[in-house]
This record gives sequence, structure tokens and C-alpha cells, in this order.
Amino acid sequence: MKKLLRQFYKNGRQAAYASRHYPQWMYETPSVHGSFKAQMPLALRFLRFPIRLLHALITGKLIWLLCEFTYALGFARDFFVKNTQE
Repeated sequence: MKKLLRQFYKNGRQAAYASRHYPQWMYETPSVHGSFKAQMPLALRFLRFPIRLLHALITGKLIWLLCEFTYALGFARDFFVKNTQE
């Protein structure tokens, strides 16, 4: 479990780096098959995230909830904290 959470944390950090430096390369990865919009505004991704966390909690997907939360911590660390240090 520790290795899984570490990987989600790293993925969040890398997503923050890409969002900051290469936003044109950020593509959506949908959770279901079908049509989807390839790129979403960052603001919409921020607004959608708490809904996904709540859905994971309500449906009892506790491991997914921990993974998503850990990803968010990694993203926040590199997106907000590093932005203030630059």
C-alpha cells in the first residue's frame, strides 16, 4: 500500500509540473469508455476533484479515496508551494 500511495504522490507532483510548464500537453484520462473532451480547463479539474473524492467515499472505495487524496497532496505541493518559491 505504501508503494502505491508513493506512486500516486509522484504522479500528482508530475501532473502539477506539466500543468504549470506544458499545459498544452495535459490530456484528460476518462474513467469510462466513450466520447470525451481531450483537454479540460484546470479550473474545471479543480472543481471536479472534490466530487470524485466524495463519490469514492460514498461508494466505499477507500483505497481509491486514499490514492486520489495522495495524488492531490502531490499536485498541491508542486503547483502551489513551488509556485510561491519561484
